[in-house]
Amino acid sequence: MRGRGGSLRRCSGCRNSTSRRWRKRTPARPTRTSEYDDGHVGEDCGNAPKKALLKEFNVAFAENDVECLLDTVTDDVEWTIVSDREISGRDDFADAVEEMVDVDTTALTIDHVITHGATASVDGTVNLADGTVYAFCDVYEFSSHAKDAKIQTMTSYVVEVDGS
Repeated sequence: MRGRGGSLRRCSGCRNSTSRRWRKRTPARPTRTSEYDDGHVGEDCGNAPKKALLKEFNVAFAENDVECLLDTVTDDVEWTIVSDREISGRDDFADAVEEMVDVDTTALTIDHVITHGATASVDGTVNLADGTVYAFCDVYEFSSHAKDAKIQTMTSYVVEVDGS
C-alpha cells in the first residue's frame, strides 16, 4: 500500500517505466501509468538509485505488484510491521504481500524519501477505496551500499488518520 510527479525509470527489479504523478483515475487498481502525487519529493539527480527504487517499491505496494516487490527484497528479508507482526524470509514476505492484494488503493502520496548509504526511509499517506486513510513511515536497510542492493530489512509504522 503506497507513491507520486515527471518521468521515472523503473527499479532494477521492475519492468516498466512510470509517471511520478500517482492519483488513481479509474475504479480499477492503479497502474504504472496512473496518476499519483509525490508531495515534496523532487526530481532525481540521476545519482540516487535507491531513492528511485524506493519510490517504485512503494508504487508496487499500491498496485499490488507482487513480482516487483519480490524482485526488490533479499531472500532473507525481515519485515516488522510495528504493533502488528514480524515477517521473516522471502516466502513469508510473499505470503504477507499476497494477503494485501485485495486492498484497493486509490491514492498514494510519498512526502519524503531519505537515503544514506545502506539505510533509507519513506513517509507518506495511502488512501483506500473504502475511504480509510493511513499515514506510514518505512525504515529500510539494504543488503549493501551498492547501487543495485536489495532491501534486507523493513520496519513499517502505519497509523490510521482522519481522511477529511
